[in-house]
Amino acid sequence: EIEDEESIALHVVSTSRQRQLSTGIGVVAETFSHTRIAEWALKERSLGTKLLDDAAAVKLVLCKAMEQHWNKIKISSNNKELLKQLKHPSSSDSCLTTLIDDIIGLQKLFHMCSFELVSEENMTRCKSLSYYALGILLDEEWYFPQFN
Repeated sequence: EIEDEESIALHVVSTSRQRQLSTGIGVVAETFSHTRIAEWALKERSLGTKLLDDAAAVKLVLCKAMEQHWNKIKISSNNKELLKQLKHPSSSDSCLTTLIDDIIGLQKLFHMCSFELVSEENMTRCKSLSYYALGILLDEEWYFPQFN
């Protein structure tokens, strides 16, 4: 898809610890010109696998992007299997199938919404936020006022 100056890149990482029932989600939102406009540290109940937690994180980020009225977005994830499922849904796991269906349904509500695979090395800030989120009680959001 063609990117333009109105598009927002959302980088998403989820982290779970063994024997913890929660997952931490780190999100960095930036403009087309790589100006950081928001960071989110979100805590959710873990669904048991990395794939399910990442799918739930993407679904949550789509909902939050709608709340911000961002209508042109690109979501970056380091989960290759999740992106494969979004392109060609084929899971026998009913929970994953439902999450993928929800994500595809939400995707249609945006003027432009795409997904891309990004290496973990390019997601260090998101990873830090996801670890931080494991220790919080309530979601935390930071917005940077230079964005109009």
